[in-house]
Amino acid sequence: MTKSLVNKIHRKERLYMFSMVEDTSIQIPLDKFNSIIVDLEGMDMKIEGEDKAILLVASLPPSYKRFKEILLYGNNETLPFEDINACLLFEKLGLEMRSNDKVEGLM
Repeated sequence: MTKSLVNKIHRKERLYMFSMVEDTSIQIPLDKFNSIIVDLEGMDMKIEGEDKAILLVASLPPSYKRFKEILLYGNNETLPFEDINACLLFEKLGLEMRSNDKVEGLM
């Protein structure tokens, strides 16, 4: 991958302008976000974990308002990126499990 200034600017723009769309599985945008991070790190551009976490939280759709508030206004001194990523995936799994329970209950 070429490390030209144009590529660096384009990749950073993708990161800073990234936002998730409502009513989509969280897995797809998380994968896309992580892919952008990997691309930047492949170009020797280090992004601190807390910066990644803030950008990820800021990119969440409005339906995650409560999740954002808990993370941003909680008693945390830092926002560990890995923890936020894991929480989002866990929440997705929990929602899927709850919706599957409802389906089985109706059968």
